[in-house]
Amino acid sequence: LDLPEGLAELQNLEKILMFYSYKLEKIPAVIPKIKSLKSLHLSHCQELQFIPESIEQLENLEHLYLNDCPKLNNLPDNFGKLKNLKSLFIGNTGIQKLPESFKELEKLEYLAIDAENVDMTDLVEKIKDLPKLHYLKISAQLEYPEALSFLTSIKTLLVSQNYDLWRKGYKHIPLHENLTLIPNIEVLDVVNNNQANALPKSIGNWKKLKTLRVGATAIKEFPDSLQNIEGLSEIEGNLAQNGNDTFGIKLEEKAKVQKW
Repeated sequence: LDLPEGLAELQNLEKILMFYSYKLEKIPAVIPKIKSLKSLHLSHCQELQFIPESIEQLENLEHLYLNDCPKLNNLPDNFGKLKNLKSLFIGNTGIQKLPESFKELEKLEYLAIDAENVDMTDLVEKIKDLPKLHYLKISAQLEYPEALSFLTSIKTLLVSQNYDLWRKGYKHIPLHENLTLIPNIEVLDVVNNNQANALPKSIGNWKKLKTLRVGATAIKEFPDSLQNIEGLSEIEGNLAQNGNDTFGIKLEEKAKVQKW
């Protein structure tokens, strides 16, 4: 599968969508030559195995989607040359570690790296100093490092189901207590993670939490410490024990939290 070289002459071409290209094994050679490109969608390309170093030529690229590319195990060493990258989605890939140059992505705001076997210690080291990174999506893990406390810029945290652990028999996993070491979380989203069967008991440590989304999980109750979060204003979803009763609670004062 290839694309015509003439695309490189289109000076206003900003977006290419090639998702669900099941037979795509490599990125067409012309794509890194399209200097105007801002958004590249390659999700659900089951045979895509690597990203060429020539991708550094996409100096204006802002959004890169590589979700559900299970044969993709690495990003190129020069990936940090994408200086204008704002969002990166690499969930359900074979990626375990990020390249050293990832630390140079100073404009990165959104990172979805819900890759099931990602090295969390390495991840924290590579992203902890990215000044604009405020959205992080990761998959459920049995353990998380205490180094999560260094992720001070993260405000929105999404935790998705880990199908690799599911296949190994871990049908239910409580959200790990170390997640609450991320200090400035305002939004926690575990929607559609039916592997999650409990919120962290120490969720009250998230003093800045404003929104909690728990729909379609195995979570049956709220931890007592949730009552200690003064600024919590919205809960969306349903508890597993009341699976047919969805709710959207707007909280204007702490007294309403205590009624749970």
